[in-house]
Amino acid sequence: MPMGCEVGPCTSGSTRYIVCEVQGQQCLVPQSHPNNLNLTFFVTLDPQSGQQLYVNVATNAKSWVLPDIEAEAAVDPSPKDSDAAISPPAAVTASGTSYELTPSDDGERYVPQRLPFEPLPVHCWRPVWEASEGHFVYKNCETAERATKLPPLEHYCDAVRQLYGFYRIEGSYIDVIRQHFGSERWLAESLSIQYGPMPLRSEEAMEVAECYFHRYDRSKLAGTDNLLEKWRGNEIAFVDALCKEYGKRPRTTRERVRAIYAQHDPAKMLYCDEQVDQYKKREEELLKVLERQFGPELITETESMEDITQRVRCQLLKYDPARAAEAEKLLMKHMGAEVQLLELLVCHYGPEVGLEEREHLLKGFAQTVWGDTDDASKESREVADKEPSVEEATAAAKETATPTTETNAGNCASDNMPYESRNENASKGPVSRMRLFAEDLAPALVPRVAMPSNSVALEVKTSAETDTPKALSHTAAVEAAFTALPEPDDTVWRLRRTPSATQDGASFLPDASPHADMVWRKHAEILEVERRMREREFQKQQKSIQLEEERLAREFEAHQRLAAFESERRWKEETTKVMEFAEGAALHTVQQLIRLQPRQGDASGSEECVEDVARQKKYSQTIEALNSANGVLVEQFAHMKVQLGEALASVESYAERNERLRAENVRMANKFADVQRQYELELQGMRMHLDDTRVRAATRISEQEVKLLHLKKQEEEAVANLLRELERERDNTAAATEAWERGKVEAQANIASLQQQLATTVEERECLKATLSSREVALRARTKELEELYDVMGRQRAVRSEVGSQTEALDFGVVPAEVRASADSFSASLSTQLTYLVSVPPEVRNVQNALSESQRTVLELLAERKKLMAECEQAHAAIGMLRQQVRSLESTVEKLELRYLAVPDIPVCATPQDVAVANLKGDLLKVGNQLLKTDAESTQLKREIRGLRSLLSLYMSNAKK
Repeated sequence: MPMGCEVGPCTSGSTRYIVCEVQGQQCLVPQSHPNNLNLTFFVTLDPQSGQQLYVNVATNAKSWVLPDIEAEAAVDPSPKDSDAAISPPAAVTASGTSYELTPSDDGERYVPQRLPFEPLPVHCWRPVWEASEGHFVYKNCETAERATKLPPLEHYCDAVRQLYGFYRIEGSYIDVIRQHFGSERWLAESLSIQYGPMPLRSEEAMEVAECYFHRYDRSKLAGTDNLLEKWRGNEIAFVDALCKEYGKRPRTTRERVRAIYAQHDPAKMLYCDEQVDQYKKREEELLKVLERQFGPELITETESMEDITQRVRCQLLKYDPARAAEAEKLLMKHMGAEVQLLELLVCHYGPEVGLEEREHLLKGFAQTVWGDTDDASKESREVADKEPSVEEATAAAKETATPTTETNAGNCASDNMPYESRNENASKGPVSRMRLFAEDLAPALVPRVAMPSNSVALEVKTSAETDTPKALSHTAAVEAAFTALPEPDDTVWRLRRTPSATQDGASFLPDASPHADMVWRKHAEILEVERRMREREFQKQQKSIQLEEERLAREFEAHQRLAAFESERRWKEETTKVMEFAEGAALHTVQQLIRLQPRQGDASGSEECVEDVARQKKYSQTIEALNSANGVLVEQFAHMKVQLGEALASVESYAERNERLRAENVRMANKFADVQRQYELELQGMRMHLDDTRVRAATRISEQEVKLLHLKKQEEEAVANLLRELERERDNTAAATEAWERGKVEAQANIASLQQQLATTVEERECLKATLSSREVALRARTKELEELYDVMGRQRAVRSEVGSQTEALDFGVVPAEVRASADSFSASLSTQLTYLVSVPPEVRNVQNALSESQRTVLELLAERKKLMAECEQAHAAIGMLRQQVRSLESTVEKLELRYLAVPDIPVCATPQDVAVANLKGDLLKVGNQLLKTDAESTQLKREIRGLRSLLSLYMSNAKK
């Protein structure tokens, strides 16, 4: 990437840009949208032209000029960042967890997929667009909590599953998750703190494996993907196997960044994965940026075990005091990953305390522990007969152990054996002291991988030395020794149980009182596992000590042999010197005797002869002394000869052994030469294979380049075709818009005419209704009069028996209403016959006239009804035409929407062709807005048509009545 240049505030049209810092780089952002990353640009220099180039932070799109946001907002009143224009994506992935957008009664919401249970509203999130920020935020459907990133629920559930499977926790993990809906992350972290290291995601496990292989075995880096695929779904066992094979677990960049944010800015912990992925292969740069922002790291790999233990205890003392006494147990469960345990506690509870507060917490904890220890000593005197020794206390603890899980983590003093019994065992001798500390302290101090023998011996020696009565102080070793053994008596446990053990929130597991037997068995299994681990660690220590002693014995034997050789050499030199001195003295004596022999014969009594005789006597005495000394020397020489013979035999045996070793070395050298030749042959074969692979790769690369050229040509042709198609779409859109305008005008005119017709129809209906009501009243009155007259006529017909047969045939009392409404000719003839046969009074004639008039009125009303029915049919036909027009408009809108969605996104460039494409895109956006307006108007038209239909149906129902 080209180097950046100096950045300062600037303007682009009517938009003012200010300087802000994003990821350690100075960028330009509009003053009206300071937090929108989609409108943030950083400035670089084009290497070819040397001009300033603006690169979008979110999309990496490049442009020569900054966009004028204010002008675009003024031209287009519907902003791009509004809720109407931007819709949430159909699916979102958060650290491996897939969320799908699902409609519901209260709107769309994201629902997690592939969970081992049915998601509840607490697991669903509703997307809300933040125009000022330029991105979506998520609102919980149950708690109304807002978050900028969706939680990885699938990872948390899978972590709980792996923890239950790897550590063989009794019960169903799904039931525990159901009890903690909405707090799955807290549940996974709590289980990890209680039982062991937390399972990692696949990418994090791969990073840990790469760190191991980079440090210990680089030949396995190529097969990391296959190895991780084999362990997929059981990453906790994979990391545990690596830790057992190679040793202490290394820290990855992701863990370091997460720990930094947990210490200084916990709200950004969810974004550390994205930040690490963004700085891929540039991790040191990311760590330097965070160091400049927050300062140096507070958690490092170089921390000593004592410091880590104190920091873990301080973290528990501040946030969870009930677990403070179990710091060593937690470190033993997280053996090889102690630094990761401290990071987990920081992420789970919160930032660490300062140095002063740490010292204050440790001092208060030490006073509490020693106060509880004194109480335990007093109570132990009451049960001293039951607890005579450490071995009996351990045996009793195996039989009557009380559950000491994290639910009752406050009984730190109840897990200790009596202090006096421990002192008695400590005073028995150094062997018992060493065994005591080897069994109690080794699991908390020895890492997973066996240490070298000298370091193990030094550690055991240090533990034995620190166990003396003078060294009994407020130290971590003594605290660990006092918390290592369980309480042997249930009565003492009930007496010593602290109130803090029953606090709410001390453990996430349910109350163990209904399941005492199960918890009892589980605790017994835990104690048995701890005992086996201690025995195993003690055996390892004993084996290491034995190996160290053997090595020291061999070195001492070799040193003794060298000392013997050196003493023999010194004796030989001294003997040579003494022999040379004795030989010189003997030669001197013999010469003196030879010189004095001629003078012995001449004994003339001279003084010289007397002196010579005296001297000769003196020399003879000296010779006798020398002879005695020579005898002693001869004896010493004989003894030295024997020793030299033995030394020579040992030297010859060593020479033979050296010859055998030399032959073995020659054989190993020959074998190494054979292996080296075989390796060279294999290496040569691998080189040939690599050469062939390079040739094939070069061929494939050339083929790919040719394909890329063809694809470029096809892409250019596709872009040209797309431009032509966009032009055609613009023309079609313009034509469709004109047709839609015409259809809209016609529809409005038809609606106006239908409304007028409806108004007139309603007025006529009201008039007809009033007329019908008035005539109905008159008809009822006249019908009543006619019935009375018919009764009178019946009585007259009964009197007049001569015309009875004709009168019975014309009985109007049983004539239906349809016969009454018969034709006028039949009524007239009937009335004429009746008048001719019977002398009818004038009232009957008036009634008959009124009946005929009412019949004519009914016929007129029927004709009017037929006319109205014809008008209704015409209205139905007009409504059908309007429906067809609406359907055509809807199909046109759907086609335009499909065409709009089929247009791909074109990157922002600075060429004229790209400018034309951008203009086309703007036109398409405008057409889309117009289509939205058209859709709204069509919806309004549908509503009006439904209203007209309801009015027509009401009118027709009234007309039928």
